Formats: sequence, C-alpha cells, structure tokens
Amino acid sequence: MNELEILNQLGELVIPFGLFVLILIIGWIAAKLLTSVLRRILKKLKIDRIAEPLNRTELLSKYKIQIKPSVVLAKFIFWLIMLVTLVAAANYLQLDQISALVMQFIAFLPELLKALTILLAGIYIASLIKNVVGSACKSFGIKSWNAISSVVFSLLLIIIFITTLEQLNLETALIADIVRIVVAGAMLAFAIAYGMAAKNVLASILSGFYSKNKYAPGQVIEVDGMKGTIIAMDGINFTLDMGEKKVVLPLNRLVNEAVVVYSG
Repeated sequence: MNELEILNQLGELVIPFGLFVLILIIGWIAAKLLTSVLRRILKKLKIDRIAEPLNRTELLSKYKIQIKPSVVLAKFIFWLIMLVTLVAAANYLQLDQISALVMQFIAFLPELLKALTILLAGIYIASLIKNVVGSACKSFGIKSWNAISSVVFSLLLIIIFITTLEQLNLETALIADIVRIVVAGAMLAFAIAYGMAAKNVLASILSGFYSKNKYAPGQVIEVDGMKGTIIAMDGINFTLDMGEKKVVLPLNRLVNEAVVVYSG
C-alpha cells in the first residue's frame, strides 16, 4: 500500500467525521442563538410569574429550588435542536442505529415534559391542601395539626410521584396499591379524629342557637355549682363572672346541664 492509498483511506475517514462535527457545531450555534432570543422574549412576557406561587411552596423554598419557565423552555428547545442535529449528523454517516435511538428519545420528550408539569402542579396543589388541612385542624384545637398536615402532604406527594411515573409508562401497579391502602387508612383515621375534635364545637354552635333567646349578658345563673353573672356570649362559649374569677364555658353546658336563673 503506497502513501497515496493511505492518504485516500484517511481522507475517507477524516472528511466524513469532520463534516459530522461541523454539523454538530452549526446546530449548537443555531440552538444557542435561537434559545437566547427565546429566553429574552419569554422574560419580556414575564412568563416566570406563572411559577411564583410554586416557588413559594414550603418544599421548594426549603431546598432553595427556583423554577423559571423561561429557562426550562429555553433549555428544552436547546436540547431538542441538538438532538435533531445529532440525527441529521448520524444520517449523514449512515449510522441508522444511533439515529433511530435518538428519534425514540425525541418522541419521548413530550411525555417527559407532561410528566414534569404534572409533578410541579401536583406539588403546588399538595401544598395548598396541606395549608388548608393545617388551618382546619388548628382552628379546632388539634395540637398535632402540623404533624397531620405534614402526613397528608407526604401521602399526596407519593400519589403525585406514582402518577408521574405512570405518565412515563413505568410499572407502578404494586406500589400504587400499597399507597392507596395506606392513604385510605390515614384518611379514615383523620376523618374520625377530625370528627371527634369537631363534635364539641358543633354542639356548642347548635346550643348557641337554642339558648340565644334564653340567656343574655347581665343574667345571674348557676351551672354545675358555679354561680356568676354572664358577661359575654359568642357563637361557641360564654363567660361567667364569679367575682374572684371569670370562667369561660362552652354553650352546650347551658343545654346539657341544669341551669338556675336568678331574677334581678
């Protein structure tokens, strides 16, 4: 083999590889320019405001994670262009297997983006539900309101995570069944505890309607051996001035116990 044949063989290898690299470089430059323009347009449209409620959630703020739609979309477009460029370069070199593999990944990208959207939206909704549950438990005087709301939030996150995996067509049937059983049990326990905690409050509210026209501030009454003057009444409690001390009692005491009313 003479030197000319060697150079020809090297040329047959180097030139196609050089064109392959050149195609990738051109694609990279085009992707950079396009995504730079896109990011500026999205920033002017103030699209990042959409994610502000999500970024304020406890989970993301705790780990200092900031979601910026302008950056996410720009990165998505950048890598999409790069993958298309890679397919073009692979087709040029007739690397059909690499081209087919990349095309499969490109076809998977919409599902990946959809799964990411479900995950982020789920985190936001779970945070809202956590706050509602925590506020409700706190208003009913449940001391472990923070723990209950955190458990609810964790269970919701697991469900959201499973839903995200299902969106990616991953097998999660066994995990989902276990989580559903745990969630059902936790929700039942929470409902029972919530109902027990709310029972006395509800009874006092109903008693308030019943005793509204029977008792009023200024009356002297005696309940369960406690004699005093009613100085205040609201929808749940009434305050009895006993001279040396003031006692706050639930309104249902006026219905469930014998009450002595002293005339002025």
